[in-house]
Amino acid sequence: MSKPIMKHGTCIICAKDFSRVTGRDRPNTCSEECRKVVISRSSAARRKKWPSCRIYIRECSWCQKPFIGRISTQTKCSAECMRLASLSTQRVADITPCVDCGKDAIRWNKYCFACRYIHRRDAANMQKHIRRARIRDSKTETIRVREMYMRDNHLCGICHQPVDMTLRCPHPLSHSLDHIIPLARGGTHTKENVQLAHLICNTRKSDKILSVAS
Repeated sequence: MSKPIMKHGTCIICAKDFSRVTGRDRPNTCSEECRKVVISRSSAARRKKWPSCRIYIRECSWCQKPFIGRISTQTKCSAECMRLASLSTQRVADITPCVDCGKDAIRWNKYCFACRYIHRRDAANMQKHIRRARIRDSKTETIRVREMYMRDNHLCGICHQPVDMTLRCPHPLSHSLDHIIPLARGGTHTKENVQLAHLICNTRKSDKILSVAS
């Protein structure tokens, strides 16, 4: 039977000389207390939190302009470049005008990239409104956001100023759907109780009734 190999060295914690049997998982420490200090320091280093919001500086593959992306796979700087790049690979027979804005769109998509993004965002917000109304046992009905905007002639129901439909959230002047009598005050999610509003106006109004908020 072979003799154990002794290791001589200096402790990396307390700087004392030591002699012990070598081990694969043992650091250069003289005692169990010093070994626990090394393990705790390495664990704390692994738990260090780095910023989770990363940005990627890229060049748009369509317009060759630099832009800041939020995901590593983003290659286009905007929805317009995505739309144009997608249309460049389609046949002329497959290109039709967008139902909302009239720009070129792929036939089976019905909407262009920008309008498709707006519809998806509006649909997600609509589900949140319906869920809040059902929790309060309020009346709900299916509402098409675009129809409500056209009904109000693209005017904010709070400040009565025009709303630019091309602006996107979180721009303060982007469009949003406001409940005249808030759901928190017993309002319903119906066409008679909703109106177009600027995002900043809707935020400032909060859960107040219009006469009080104005």
